[in-house]
Amino acid sequence: MKILALYDHSGPKLHRILLPVDQLQKKHNVEVKVTYSPNEEDLEGVDILFFNRVIPGVNGEDLLRWREKYGFKMVCDLDDAWILDKNHILYDGYKHHQISEVIEWFIRASDLITVTHDRLLNEVLPLNKNVQIFPNAIPKIDQFLVKKIPDELTRLFWAGGITHRRDLELLREPLKKIKRDKCKLIMGGYVKGEPEWREMAKIFTTNSSYNTQVIESLPVNNYYHTYSLCDVSLVPLVDVSFNRYKSNLKILEAANIEAPVIVSRVHPYLDFPDHLVNYVDLNHTWYTQINKLLRDPILRKEQGIELRNYCDVHYNFSVINAERNQVFNYLLQAERV
Repeated sequence: MKILALYDHSGPKLHRILLPVDQLQKKHNVEVKVTYSPNEEDLEGVDILFFNRVIPGVNGEDLLRWREKYGFKMVCDLDDAWILDKNHILYDGYKHHQISEVIEWFIRASDLITVTHDRLLNEVLPLNKNVQIFPNAIPKIDQFLVKKIPDELTRLFWAGGITHRRDLELLREPLKKIKRDKCKLIMGGYVKGEPEWREMAKIFTTNSSYNTQVIESLPVNNYYHTYSLCDVSLVPLVDVSFNRYKSNLKILEAANIEAPVIVSRVHPYLDFPDHLVNYVDLNHTWYTQINKLLRDPILRKEQGIELRNYCDVHYNFSVINAERNQVFNYLLQAERV
């Protein structure tokens, strides 16, 4: 099997495209070539064209003609919804460039769709019946083997992208109330010169430099090193339609470094046992959940270890990727419907 994988050095493509094909090559003897945007010469001899959401820089009619000529299968991965809520920071850009419609075209045209969970699968089914679930997972390789750096203070940690300002608003008032003499606030992913990021940093740090640290965004192949400063991961998420189709990657990232999580009780985070994650709801606020972990170092340590053990079993990268290999092989043996 030969796979042409499309990768643009973004976080979603790292987890959904590059890491899977890298391990398919190393553990399942799959031939892999990685590029950003394919031309016709790249596709000769290819069995699977594997991409996330869209294929940049390629005309759709040309792509279908190349598939007919060379016989490869198109596998489209989706780790998110393709229709944005109107309050999403990217909504106007999506509407102007008709990105949702472009993604839908690729869903319909592809031979197989891979998704992160059943909610996304159910959204895809009306457009394409050939859908498989491969949850996100963290491989035990490279940057994901980083060790936690000790600190005398307990570090409350958040990392993410520019689309999360509304989510961070959930933390604005609770973090103002937390006593900072025994904890630090660590934010990862910051991008200089971006007004939106500046406002997000003000929210998370409570506009204070006291026991706070804002870490600039790292290249995607090193981003996880920021988690070496994570003692308690805060995972706020507003309960809107678009967010329910996200993956649970933030919990998996925290678990990998044995950090407990405090998380909004909304999808995509509802599938974990209550004793392993600290859910925030009407009865358990951000303030009470944070203080609970700040007061109890034994609970922090034990819950972090138990969460890692749970994810190692239920979100095991090697097991999930072996299933991906089986499905890809089956796809090549089946006739296109």
